[in-house]
Amino acid sequence: MRAEVREQLAADELGVGQAGDRARPHRIPNLHDSVGVESMTFKVTVNDSITGQPIQGALVGANDEITGQSFLRSTDGEGYADVAMLGTVHVGDRVTLFVLKDGYQQHVEGDALVVTPGDQTLAIALAPRSFEPPFHAAPRVWKGNLCGVRVLGLPPVLGGAADPSLVLSWFYDRYRPDDRARIRAAWKMRGYLDVALSVCTSSSPNWSPQRQSLASVSAGSCPSGSARRRSRT
Repeated sequence: MRAEVREQLAADELGVGQAGDRARPHRIPNLHDSVGVESMTFKVTVNDSITGQPIQGALVGANDEITGQSFLRSTDGEGYADVAMLGTVHVGDRVTLFVLKDGYQQHVEGDALVVTPGDQTLAIALAPRSFEPPFHAAPRVWKGNLCGVRVLGLPPVLGGAADPSLVLSWFYDRYRPDDRARIRAAWKMRGYLDVALSVCTSSSPNWSPQRQSLASVSAGSCPSGSARRRSRT
């Protein structure tokens, strides 16, 4: 018995007559919803909420929640769109009106918005979306050389090999910019486009390297808890 009461209460909240049978959306009372209208137009002006400038090309739609009909228009150069609701619409039908535009947050109006005998004028301000950087998928194939490429004439660097010409990529940012250019050229000549960099060694307090940013840096992991970056040259 207690379960039946809970079920009936839930049904009442959803506007259901019999359990599982959802009632259709209702019309606002006292608006004589038996009166049909041939058409009713929402005259909509859409502006940028920050600059106040009209927004062209915004999609404006009005959905009749009773009949299920949808009506769409796009704004012109002055940010204006007239959305005419044609066909079988009735005074008092609930309406959901929405505005969509790339780069802006979606705007929806539906609270107490209904079909009326005359046209309605609406002014809508769209809020720009916050900046979202483009998504770039991480490469699935890496090709590089940690220690094995020799570049003649390189100076010795802290932590480097006894032979200064042998390049250890983890110490790449310990070289001067001109030496880095020679190292990159040697890597590219061999088809090595990815570089393993060590954040932990580059962060050593015993030296102050001249840092040079590389494109497409992604974080990874390396042994002994040290952090490794892989950069595409």
